[in-house]
Amino acid sequence: MKPTPTSTASLLPSCLRSLTHTLTLLLLILISGCATQTMRPVASISVTPEIISESGNAKSTSLSADMIYEVLLGEIAAQRGDHKTAFLHYKNALNLNNEPRLAERATQLALNTGKPNNIRIAARLWLNNAPDQPTPHKILALLNIQEKNIGAAKKHLEEIIRIAKSQNKEGYILISNTLEKANNPTLALTLLQQLTESATDNPNALLALALTAGHARRYDLVNDALYKALLLKPKWPQALMLLSTNAMAQNNPTEAQRILKTAVEKSPDEIVLRYTYAQLLMETSHFNDSYEQFLILNNKQPPHPNFIFTLGILAKQLEKPEQAKDHFKQLIELKKRTDDARHHLGQIEEHLGNNREAIDWYNLVKGEKETDAKIRIAVLFSREREIGKAREVLQRLRVTTPHLAARIYLVEGSLLMDAGEIETSMSIFSDAIKQFPENTSLLYARSILHSILGEIELLENDLQRAIKIDPNHADSLNALGYALADQTTRYSEALGYIERALQIKPDHPAILDSMGWVLFRLGKNDEAITYLRRAMELQPDPEIAAHLGEALWTTGKTIQAQQVWDKAQASDPDSDYLNNVIRRHQ
Repeated sequence: MKPTPTSTASLLPSCLRSLTHTLTLLLLILISGCATQTMRPVASISVTPEIISESGNAKSTSLSADMIYEVLLGEIAAQRGDHKTAFLHYKNALNLNNEPRLAERATQLALNTGKPNNIRIAARLWLNNAPDQPTPHKILALLNIQEKNIGAAKKHLEEIIRIAKSQNKEGYILISNTLEKANNPTLALTLLQQLTESATDNPNALLALALTAGHARRYDLVNDALYKALLLKPKWPQALMLLSTNAMAQNNPTEAQRILKTAVEKSPDEIVLRYTYAQLLMETSHFNDSYEQFLILNNKQPPHPNFIFTLGILAKQLEKPEQAKDHFKQLIELKKRTDDARHHLGQIEEHLGNNREAIDWYNLVKGEKETDAKIRIAVLFSREREIGKAREVLQRLRVTTPHLAARIYLVEGSLLMDAGEIETSMSIFSDAIKQFPENTSLLYARSILHSILGEIELLENDLQRAIKIDPNHADSLNALGYALADQTTRYSEALGYIERALQIKPDHPAILDSMGWVLFRLGKNDEAITYLRRAMELQPDPEIAAHLGEALWTTGKTIQAQQVWDKAQASDPDSDYLNNVIRRHQ
């Protein structure tokens, strides 16, 4: 048989292949500066490998045999995760050659050892071989801060400013970012205040001071620094945005909005400033104003997909369906975020009651939203009384997404339950539970069917099983407690289950209703009324209204009871439960 062509590397013995790989790593380090090992953060020290930035151009170097040997051993140790040994070999290599790339790699390995002394040695070697590199100064500054050697830290930070200035770069923002990594905001602020004492005419220094003061929650200093910066550099977007952020940090959204509104009025063409203002308005629920700002943003430049999508979301939130549809259709025309747009168009049509149009849009959705879209299609078919089509959609979905089978069974059984097909629904849930016996949602759903059929013993079995699987399954605890209170005389036992559910979900209206109902059964009417009123405040519901009215009626407050029932009946005239309770008291 003709041999299969193979690469030259694959013909080498494994040991030589490993050596070839390591030599390649060596050349990458010395020529291109690429690190060969993914670095992990060191928990024991704030100085981490991530602080090392891109270095300058590598210098030419002489690859002596001894140096190559040390680097090879260092890389092999690094690949094995032995960073301490790797660092020692690189340290030996640096004694043979003062190449800055070797010093940088040694520092990376030292950082992974988590040993301050190793880090200090490596960073100093790097600094000695690359005196205009700011990164070793950052590392040494942070080490000194950790060791409370503030004077030494300050000298390294001053060097960062000097180096940045010599390279026509901004050093104060750089040291502000470096100090943030020290995880000592108060000390960081003290240092930056000292470093900026002689730079009060430098707006960047003042901005850096404001950033660091913000981390230290010295909001007064933030404002002071930013207003001084704005005197030097009026209408400066970065300073104005930080001023607004500072107001938000003090829980003053009105002031934050005022700052940005004024800034946008003075600089209407500053896109970033207007975008920040629009975002703030949206975050503070000023959706109309936010919508107007995003419209302006979108009209100032060629259509931007992110702005158009945000406009669609805001129009949807503002219940402007036609505008929302226009925005999402524009995205589809631009071939941007098409599946998101189709999904939202389906939701809009569904909300408007246009079930067929919604189905058409949902059918076009692919990708991450496809499963949800298919489930919505099934729900809409069910609403159209086409339960057979709904089941077909779900059954196909169950085949294509077997990992979601339990969820899909749950939807199918629930749709059948809503359609009044109790026996078929029971069959679906029972088959599903055989496949997923530990699924508490399926057990809970089947217990509802048992409740409808008055099968209290089977209901209790399912709910007890769910509670055994998950002792904190509040819905099952509540359902069991309510069933025992409503359909048996085991009131004390029912109270125990409901109390447990209420501890897990203290403000859940259904659980508050159950608590009120079991207290009513126990004859504690005043306590019952308190819980039932709270439940009604959180969720006006005909069944809760029926319970509250009944408790009020029993205590002789018949007029109040009738008022509660009348209001609930006006909102939900077709509630059989409520109507039956009212008829019993007429």
